Amino acid sequence: MTPLSDVAIGSTITVHGFSDDCPDEVRQRLASLGFTEQASVDKLRKAPMGDPSVYRVMGYQICLRNREARYVTCREHS
Repeated sequence: MTPLSDVAIGSTITVHGFSDDCPDEVRQRLASLGFTEQASVDKLRKAPMGDPSVYRVMGYQICLRNREARYVTCREHS
């Protein structure tokens, strides 16, 4: 599995779950934002300095720092 933070810009992925070291409060926050198992996510762009990145999930755009996005495990669409 690939961490969401490592996905290339312009990629579409499917959320697999969360890493084992993901704190419960972060897991709950990410899930409430739409990063749930089988959700489709597009990585749209990242800030000029590389962090945060903008993702499209459930039809809206959300900004996540790499320290949060690394907890989301995913599969890239082929």
